[in-house]
Amino acid sequence: MKCTKCKKEKDCKYFSFRNDTKKYRTQCRQCAKGYKGLLSDRQSEIKKLFEEGLKRCGNCNSIKSLDSFHSDKHTVSGLASSCKECKKEYATKNKDAIKKSRAKLLYGVSDVEYNKLVSINNCQICNKKVDGTSRHIDHCHNTGVARGILCRKCNLGLGHFRDNKKYLKMAIKYLKANSNGLQQ
Repeated sequence: MKCTKCKKEKDCKYFSFRNDTKKYRTQCRQCAKGYKGLLSDRQSEIKKLFEEGLKRCGNCNSIKSLDSFHSDKHTVSGLASSCKECKKEYATKNKDAIKKSRAKLLYGVSDVEYNKLVSINNCQICNKKVDGTSRHIDHCHNTGVARGILCRKCNLGLGHFRDNKKYLKMAIKYLKANSNGLQQ
């Protein structure tokens, strides 16, 4: 078929089929709707690049080596659609939004609850001042429910004790009994 707009001879797959008239349109999809290409064309380009050890970034549109992409088990290629540089740039620009969405996903925290947690400035165990990098949302490992804000060390401490009150009481007892070091 020949497109009436670009005047190029093309296969019928490049033209839309009209069900009402049971005929193909006279303009190719690229000319009619501004498509850059058919999905099949893009897939063949993707396959060709992949065979050469390359991939096009879905964000910056540049062609890069496969090691420039993180792995992603949810994609056909096994690689993320955006390159590592674009992902890093996005993460830098959207730190707060990423933390907020992660808290929603992992702990079921609402926007109101998240804002309340973020407004806490001190660790709820040791009272040490916490900031963006040292602020950790503590959660119950059994229920997954957020409990409060802790500094990194206190959060790790509770995690290592597996949120077990019995172990924590035994640790306190141990510290009291051995506060002076080994007895001679």
